Amino acid sequence: MKKLDPLSGFEEKSPPSGANSVVLYTTSLRGVRKTFEDCTRVKTIFELHHVIFDERDVSLHGEFLNELRDLTGEGVSVPRVFIKGRYTGGVDEVVELNESGRLGRMLVWARVERVEGRQACEGCGDARFVPCLECGGSCKVLVDGVKERCGKCNGNGLVRCPTCH
Repeated sequence: MKKLDPLSGFEEKSPPSGANSVVLYTTSLRGVRKTFEDCTRVKTIFELHHVIFDERDVSLHGEFLNELRDLTGEGVSVPRVFIKGRYTGGVDEVVELNESGRLGRMLVWARVERVEGRQACEGCGDARFVPCLECGGSCKVLVDGVKERCGKCNGNGLVRCPTCH
C-alpha cells in the first residue's frame, strides 16, 4: 500500500532556497507582544522536534518581508511556515498540526534534517546576521572622498552570517 504524502494538502509555495528545508518567517521585534510570542511559540515547536530550520527575521532584513509578500500576498503577518516548498500556515495552523500529531508525521515523511541539542553559531550567536565588515554597520562608505550607500549590507547595516549561512 502506498503511503499518502502528508504535505499534499498544502499549497506549493517555495521560498527562495527553501524547497528542501523548513523555513520560518518571524520577527525578533517585541513591539507587538502577541506577534513576538506567536513567533517564539512556533520556533519552540520546531526546536522541540529537533528540526533544523531557516529562520528569516523580517525585522532584520527587508528582503525577507518582500519574499513573504511575494509568497502569501500583501496583508502579511508573521510567523509563517513553509515545509519542503509547501505553505503550512501561521501560528494557529502549526499549533493545531502539532497538537494533532500531524506535524511530527509531516516532518518524518519529508525527511527534514534534524539535530540533537541545537548549538549557537560561533559567528553570530544564532542572530543569523553580523555587522557589515565593509562599512562597520553604518551603511555608508567613502568612495573618492564622497560618502555613498554601502552596497554590501541591508538597510540595518547587517550582512548574513558567513559562518552559518
